[in-house]
Amino acid sequence: MIRKRIKGALAIFAFAAILFSTTYISATSLEDIKKEQQEIQKQQEEIKKQQEAIKKKQQELSKENEELSQAKKELENSLGNLNSNLYDLSSSLEEIQSQTETLELEIQETTLLLEETEQQVERQYEDMKLRIQYMYENSKESPLTMLFEAGNFAEFLNRLEYIAQINSYDREMLVTYQNTLAEVVATKEELEQQSTALQEAKESLKEKEQSILSSIQEAKEKIDTANSQLDENENSMEEQEAAQQKLKDQIAKMEAYEKQLEEKRAREEAIQLKEQARLEEIKKQEEEAAANRKPVSATVSEEELLAAIIYCESGGEPYVSQLAVGSVVLNRVNSSYFPNTITEVIYQKNQFSPAGSGKLALVLENGLTTDSCRKAAKEVLAGNITGNWLYFRLDNGMIDGTIIGKQVFY
Repeated sequence: MIRKRIKGALAIFAFAAILFSTTYISATSLEDIKKEQQEIQKQQEEIKKQQEAIKKKQQELSKENEELSQAKKELENSLGNLNSNLYDLSSSLEEIQSQTETLELEIQETTLLLEETEQQVERQYEDMKLRIQYMYENSKESPLTMLFEAGNFAEFLNRLEYIAQINSYDREMLVTYQNTLAEVVATKEELEQQSTALQEAKESLKEKEQSILSSIQEAKEKIDTANSQLDENENSMEEQEAAQQKLKDQIAKMEAYEKQLEEKRAREEAIQLKEQARLEEIKKQEEEAAANRKPVSATVSEEELLAAIIYCESGGEPYVSQLAVGSVVLNRVNSSYFPNTITEVIYQKNQFSPAGSGKLALVLENGLTTDSCRKAAKEVLAGNITGNWLYFRLDNGMIDGTIIGKQVFY
């Protein structure tokens, strides 16, 4: 009964070793998941930094756009005022131009009138000289003769009156033409002064017009620059929004992947906890089995057979490795999953390759077993089981277990 309990405990221990390997792999998987999660968190932190930078850039662009829009609005208002001023100025220039043309016509008319008046004055002056010359230089009659030749005094007076009227008319006409000439000259001078003033006003308005046109051109250029900058900022903001959306998509993918990792991690941790519970139970059973473990009895031939298989499997290995091989054989004898005798365990099909290849038989036939291997066989038969392994093979780095020499025991 005790023997079966020991075998059951060893079987449980064997399964524990296998489960330990599985749990180790699970633990490794958990470590990988944690590393992946940490890497994703680093990437998310970097993405958050990028998002903050993009958000800051968007805020700067938004503020710049507001400033540009305000400046553009002020420029457009200024441009509207300039256009209004230009319109008023153009109206004033048109009015001045109209007045200037009117004055020029008046000046031309006045000039013609002046020329005609001068000619009239000249003609009147010449006519008057001719009449005086005719009356006083070419007349054959003296006033006294005229008096005596007159039929009466009244006729004499009439003749004198006629001569006086002619002289008075000539003087009046001369004065009239002279006054008219003076008025025309004054009018012409006044018109020319008005024309000069209008020309100066026109030149001043043209200078203002040129200044307004320059201001309008400058305002238009500034507005064009503001529009261009606004377009660039708009494109930049669209690019920033696209980059922001791309980062959001990346975060969404990461979050989905994180969810998968969390689920995987939960499953792995559940498996690990379950395996840990099993291991604890197996350890408990192992301790109970170890407390009840007794040396295995063997015949002389079985002891020699054990020493021979130890020689075949680890004859060139350290003594501790030879003890480990012997421990594996006896652990199988005590396990409910293997045969109950040393002979059956060693010759079990597809288990120990030297038994199948004929090497074991050759060693037994020729007595090739070394004293070290015989000593190891005696020790394990006496109860010196160095480990609870059920398997061993050459270490290739792919199996987790206890490495002794060139072999791994598990």
